[in-house]
Amino acid sequence: MRKKNKKNTVIFSVNILLILFLFLLPFAFGFEEEEIDRLKKKADVVEKKIDKSQAEILKFSRKETTIVNSVDKIDVSLNKARRKISANKSELSILDKRISKNTNEYKKLTKKIESTEDYAAKRLVALYKMNQIGQLHLLITAGSMNELFQRKMALERILEYDEETRKAFLEDKVRLKKVLSRLNQQQLKKVALEASIKKQIGTMSQKRKTRKKLLKEIRSKKSYELAALYSYKKTAKDLDQTIESLSLKLQQDNQGKKSSFPAFKGLLKMPVKGTITRFFGTYKNNKLNVTNFCSGIDIKAKRGTPVAAVSDGKIIYSSWFKGYGNMIIIDHGSSYYTLYAHLEEVQVDKKAEIKTGDIIATVGDSGSLTGPNLHFEIRHFGKPVDPLEWLKAG
Repeated sequence: MRKKNKKNTVIFSVNILLILFLFLLPFAFGFEEEEIDRLKKKADVVEKKIDKSQAEILKFSRKETTIVNSVDKIDVSLNKARRKISANKSELSILDKRISKNTNEYKKLTKKIESTEDYAAKRLVALYKMNQIGQLHLLITAGSMNELFQRKMALERILEYDEETRKAFLEDKVRLKKVLSRLNQQQLKKVALEASIKKQIGTMSQKRKTRKKLLKEIRSKKSYELAALYSYKKTAKDLDQTIESLSLKLQQDNQGKKSSFPAFKGLLKMPVKGTITRFFGTYKNNKLNVTNFCSGIDIKAKRGTPVAAVSDGKIIYSSWFKGYGNMIIIDHGSSYYTLYAHLEEVQVDKKAEIKTGDIIATVGDSGSLTGPNLHFEIRHFGKPVDPLEWLKAG
């Protein structure tokens, strides 16, 4: 009897639970559908925010890239202006020498013409007197035939010299006119060149101000600085490829040739007088919270400071390289290379043979985002090595 009652109780409980489940089921489904709708709407909002953020990132990315590229374009433009000014100054220097030479020639000719005019005046007086006395009288009054002959010869020589002097005088006058004309043209050209240089310097000054403003903007905004950093990483990769390409070609050309460069490890002199501001290897930018790699060393120095070759070699690259500005690469043999970047004035040509200590350029800020400095690298088989292991301490 007890077992039967217990069984009935269990069945009753199950039935009650089943009824409750069936009763609440529609409500449960309704709640779930509402929750799904709510989550869907929330997801849509989040997705729209993501799309908006991505659009803003893309927008900023383009703007930042444009600013970084603008700096590079200004650098290229400044470099062209520098070269033009340098060429104009060289031309001006040559012109000054020509003007000086022509001025001296003008002075000499003027002095010679004045001297000839004095001589001519004296000769006119002498000829006048001779005409008064008469040439025949000079010959008749000779004491002997020998004296007569000598007087005749002397008179002929004087008259011949007078004729030569007259011709030379006329030629000098023509030459003086030409020199004066040439001098005037050179003076006008000099004035035009000086005006052109002044204008170019003014344009350069304006471009430098624009560059400074852009750099300030880059440094003041984290996103801009990141864009500059990523741009630098890309140019570093491009540089690796360029050096690798040059290295492969030189390995074929220099097969079997030995170099003394490895023997100077730890003995090389610094390429420029200055302070090392960035060392070789990985470094963390705390401001941007990113890690980067420096393939050489950066040496801060005043603009225009001479840059010297650290060892004998041959110039294999001397041109503009995006992100590095004016750049020189020297081949030292045995697949060793040194690289000098951010240069102002490049004073050597490609394929030139270089000796240790030769001045190859001056310090500048071409392609640099941190002001005037020299970026210096040593590479072996195209791979960067720590320059401080090669440079003489102190």
